[in-house]
Amino acid sequence: MSEPLIKSSISVVVPVRNDGEKLLVLLETLESQTVLPHELIVVDSSDESDLQDQIQKRLDESKTSYIYKKIQGSYAGKSMNIGAELASGDYLAFLDTQTIPEISWIDSRVELFEYSTLDVVFGKTIFRGGSWFQKLIKAASYGSVPHETVPGTVIRRTSWGVVGGFSETVRATYDVEWRDKVKKLLNFSNAGEACITYEGFPRDLITTTKKYILYSFHAARTEAKNHIKQSYLTLFLILLALVIPRWNHIISGWESNPLYIPHVTKIFVLAVVFLFFLLIGVERLFAFIRINLLVKYSFKWIVVIFVSLGVYSWNGVAANAVETATYYIPHVTKLYLAGAAIIFVVVNGIVLPIRKKESLGYLFPYNWFMIAFLRFYLDVIKAPGYIFGAIICIFRSSER
Repeated sequence: MSEPLIKSSISVVVPVRNDGEKLLVLLETLESQTVLPHELIVVDSSDESDLQDQIQKRLDESKTSYIYKKIQGSYAGKSMNIGAELASGDYLAFLDTQTIPEISWIDSRVELFEYSTLDVVFGKTIFRGGSWFQKLIKAASYGSVPHETVPGTVIRRTSWGVVGGFSETVRATYDVEWRDKVKKLLNFSNAGEACITYEGFPRDLITTTKKYILYSFHAARTEAKNHIKQSYLTLFLILLALVIPRWNHIISGWESNPLYIPHVTKIFVLAVVFLFFLLIGVERLFAFIRINLLVKYSFKWIVVIFVSLGVYSWNGVAANAVETATYYIPHVTKLYLAGAAIIFVVVNGIVLPIRKKESLGYLFPYNWFMIAFLRFYLDVIKAPGYIFGAIICIFRSSER
């Protein structure tokens, strides 16, 4: 059994980039902790020229010893890696400028480490929205339940060397990828109450759109959320398989149309067969290439597509397009699409938010519809990045 954790041995690492005001608020909160950290390490990659003096002045007033490191512009993963290398404590803890820890954060993490063999205790974050729009984003994504996060996480310094640092070349999901590695290699816990509050949601739709598109392409370059990426790619490929063979029927003018493609169906089928055997060959030659993810997440989308085709063709096949036939269903396609839309809105606007502890008073009378619309919009704008990421992960090397 390990010795009790020495409370003064925690080094808190905080990356900051052009966010000095929020950093100053975070520093005030750290000063109010029931147990102060051994040291505070601020890694500053800001472009703002006057920010360094502000941070330095505030750190000079701190009760905690500190290290201030100024570096060139970088993503948070690189900044945290640099901070971890500078730390002298036996334990490393991570925060960022968008988060505020509870005053008992360090003390509560200490209790989970005491007399245990844990290597890592993950942070637990509750998400807050200030404006009406921010609350919509929160309800459409995280809800009001705590989520496991890197901010608030405490890890033994010796264990840090085992799992390695964060990815330094991506802006998003580097934290999810790192947590996945921790769970494979170390003894971890995500127990306890929420200890961190996040209030950094975008304030308007334009900013949200830019952020989600940018983050989806950064996420494409990591191993995180592969199951979501593969679902996007599977749906895209199935839709592609439905559209391409009928391409020349869809466009008007046939051979006179500049978009006409001779033998398009044959070309498509040959391309699919070639890709299939290529992937099989790659898998045989290099055992570390994963191609089975497509199969794993294809079935549900195949069912959806073929049910949709069945509904679309129902009156033509089952009733021979005769309106007086027994099995003829008027407006069957419109009814099907309307039903699918209603199910999507109800699930994403009511069911999932309630499961995430959003109150009925907030959802009704109209916020539930706005939440469903926002969820649909975010799913659509993330599609290009996630499809790109799914294609990359097919050929990305990884251990089985």
